[in-house]
Amino acid sequence: NAPLVILDDESFQRYCGQIGIASRGGGAILLNRFWDKAHSNFRYRKYIPYVQEDLETVTLLDRTRLGESGEDSQAVIPILACTQECPVLREEYADFSLVQFIPLSLWETMEGRVGQAQGDTYIRVLARERESLAALGTLEDEICRMVGPGYVLESENRIQEKLDNDEMIGAYELVLGIFCGLFAVIGVAHVFTNTLGFLRQRKREFARYMSVGLTPQGLRRMFCIEALVIAGRPMSIALCLTVAAVAIMIRASYLDPMEFIRVAPALPIAAFVLAVFCFIALAYYLGGKRVLKLSLAQALRDDTML
Repeated sequence: NAPLVILDDESFQRYCGQIGIASRGGGAILLNRFWDKAHSNFRYRKYIPYVQEDLETVTLLDRTRLGESGEDSQAVIPILACTQECPVLREEYADFSLVQFIPLSLWETMEGRVGQAQGDTYIRVLARERESLAALGTLEDEICRMVGPGYVLESENRIQEKLDNDEMIGAYELVLGIFCGLFAVIGVAHVFTNTLGFLRQRKREFARYMSVGLTPQGLRRMFCIEALVIAGRPMSIALCLTVAAVAIMIRASYLDPMEFIRVAPALPIAAFVLAVFCFIALAYYLGGKRVLKLSLAQALRDDTML
């Protein structure tokens, strides 16, 4: 199995420069590699040579004419170089296949011997940078017209698909952000309700503390310690669970931890933690302000709130 990737002559010359060989159009560049699955994973693949790199020529034969012989049914192509580096086409090639990159000028001299265009012919057109979507649509229609009705073809606009994919991801993030915002509002309301109500129920307790000599400054210090415990305990538990879950996911996906750390949402997480501490501190501040205004004698006589 020898897939042929035909580049226009200018692109083929750039590919030669990419792999560091002289720009010659009279031969093919052989992709000489296959994935070493025993010593690498799918994310960080290691390749080893498939054939010996001392090949000088390769003989191509049209599979529809395997029973024939002679120069009319085969083509001998010089091998310019063997490489493990692909041109920048963003394509993947199957293992154990002698993928060959040849220039268009060479293909024009040999296409009559190894077969014309068939049903699995793949043509890729690289648009210029900053091309508008309208121009890409016009280019797509023009290519379809040039190919003509004699072939059944499928057209794929990768730039448009990337834009559509970005819009879908943005919509997912918007919906998820709305849910997170809703839960955050519910959580903030719960913090204020629980904290203020809890402090109001404990006014007799605070009055007893003040009756045995606890100063307002000491009461404020106690409120600060309680606020830190209330905010810090769930945060520390959530942090440990999150780190453990992320570590398991990174290991399962064979991802380099530094790649995740570089793009981890550290600022949003820090802002969320800071907001939690600020809201709890604000709730305790408002509750403590009310407690300090209580009458000591009246609070000690009040048995309705224990």
